Amino acid sequence: MPHTCPDHTPDDAPVAPGLHDERLNDHIWTQQGQVFLSGTQALVRLMLTQRQHDERRHLNTRGLISGYRGSPLGMLEQVIWQQGVQFKNAGIEFVPAINESLGATQLMDTQRSAPNTTRTVDGVFALWCGKGPGDERASEALKHGNAFGVSPHGGVLVVAGEKRASESSAKPAHSDQVFQSSHMPVLSPADVSELMSFGLYGFALSRYTGAWVGMTTLSEVVDSSATVDLAAIHIQVNAWKSPPVVQTQTGHVAPEQHKRWPDLPALRSAPRQQDKLAAVAAFAKVNSIDCRVIDSPMAHIGIVTAGKAHHDLMGVFRRLGLSEEALSAAGVRVLKLGLTYPIDSPRMHAFAQDLREVLVIEENAPIVAQQMRELFKDETARPNIVGQHDALPQLSTRGDMQPSALIVQVAQWLQQHTGSALGIPHLPYEGLRRGQLSGLKPPTYAYLPS
Repeated sequence: MPHTCPDHTPDDAPVAPGLHDERLNDHIWTQQGQVFLSGTQALVRLMLTQRQHDERRHLNTRGLISGYRGSPLGMLEQVIWQQGVQFKNAGIEFVPAINESLGATQLMDTQRSAPNTTRTVDGVFALWCGKGPGDERASEALKHGNAFGVSPHGGVLVVAGEKRASESSAKPAHSDQVFQSSHMPVLSPADVSELMSFGLYGFALSRYTGAWVGMTTLSEVVDSSATVDLAAIHIQVNAWKSPPVVQTQTGHVAPEQHKRWPDLPALRSAPRQQDKLAAVAAFAKVNSIDCRVIDSPMAHIGIVTAGKAHHDLMGVFRRLGLSEEALSAAGVRVLKLGLTYPIDSPRMHAFAQDLREVLVIEENAPIVAQQMRELFKDETARPNIVGQHDALPQLSTRGDMQPSALIVQVAQWLQQHTGSALGIPHLPYEGLRRGQLSGLKPPTYAYLPS
């Protein structure tokens, strides 16, 4: 059911011509146009939008948010409580947990709705949220939940808030490693808009595969704000193919891997996890959120990015005055990954064709780089795969990746492989200051999905 904000204005009150009647709550509840959202507000809108999409598909679903409160997702409950009873009336429950493990266990219980003959809904889609180290503490519960599966009309999205440097934790957290060890597919949004679109993708992926889906959210993304085009997100979601179409186009035959009762997951735990990852590969082949940002018919080197690291790389290009056309003419390809585990093998093979070397720039641990090395290790004609700390040895190890930390090393790597084709100025590492880059002209990028 569509939801609107409370309106205390009389129905016949005059409205100034040419002005949109906006209210402070519109950024949460409006269903069309463009809205200005923070990262935490985008996660709240994600749940409401999922409910709306289910209603359009005539699915009677409900949503549940649980987990342990902490930065950088600590403001999520504040956004929810500000909505009052309207949020609960929209079909979404928020139940804070005493700890991360109990939150994950609570979400696992929501996936029992499908086989329950006394159920009142078709399914419950659930979101776990917590601080980065929290998923390490809750890893056993997350592994059991993923092994247990999800309801076909439910789904579980595991959102971990991370800080690249340990400002508020004893150590930096690498949630993608925890998710990978749990055999959970991993999504890496780069900005506020992708918190919504990737989250919706995560629920669709979870429902098709029966897997819990992890989503890493850096504090730089969650704590930021941006204008989000709701129409663009709806177009993207509506373009995703349904499960029968996925199976028809890929030949994938999905085994029974959703929630069952009674269930003894240990009997087929290992093969069931592989079945889920095979289902992820089939779904991603037809419904991809990866994007080839820069292409070149004569490409000989490539760069693969993921998450906010992609925008950091684009910032480097802007500071160096390198346009999309100039990079393409110099033989450079750039691929932005949305699904970072498991990577889409056919798409990665197509991207790496005829390339001598591929530089992988990612947020934390070399999750993507390791998968790429494994993918190409037995091939005769394979590119050299280097991670950012291999090719960019002077990059700070504190985790504070920014364009200012990348620019010298990326420039040197490009010069090494393209010579003078890009006309990159000499940028000495020692003594580099932002003022040295002030005269560089930033290009305009056209960012289109593949």
